[in-house]
Amino acid sequence: MASAPLRFVAISGSLRAASVNSGLVRFLVANAPETALVREVSIKGLPLFSADLLNADGTVPAEIAAQLLSPVEAADGVIIASPEHNFSMSAATKNAIDWLSRPAPGKKAHVMGSKPVHLVGAGGRMGTVRAQAHIRGAAVFLGSHVFPGPETCVNAFAGAIFDKNGDLIDPTTKKIVLENFAKFVDYARLFKART
Repeated sequence: MASAPLRFVAISGSLRAASVNSGLVRFLVANAPETALVREVSIKGLPLFSADLLNADGTVPAEIAAQLLSPVEAADGVIIASPEHNFSMSAATKNAIDWLSRPAPGKKAHVMGSKPVHLVGAGGRMGTVRAQAHIRGAAVFLGSHVFPGPETCVNAFAGAIFDKNGDLIDPTTKKIVLENFAKFVDYARLFKART
């Protein structure tokens, strides 16, 4: 009997309309294998994290929990597609991670503990390898299980990789992204089996 598909949420750490990182998310949503269901969770409109915005008990306000924390909690894993800004993750990515590091109303712990995480990204010549290293550090601090590899770092400027809308169009890159994602699904299933 085949296993039920695992459920993943995908977060783009770019707020730009024609973002190639949002394009990677859209590609995974549309082309996930039968073993996975991928849903995009938007971080647009999230306020900048401030402890002043937390509830009196230190939990995240209900509207932010509904937008971000609840979908992540219900998922079997998280995909983070972040651009690289100044050798690090984007401010939007860091902001989302900061919100995810706090508990939802009625909870004692944040939602990222023991959550499998797949890092992907498209950027300059080295893809987003430096940004991914910084995200990896934050995710490890939160107790997440970051997929050790292969890494998905796409050089967005190596020819016709993405179109003007940020959509992934290069067949070779599509194949690599899907192969790496399939390996991540297998990795995430190891943790699902433990629960």
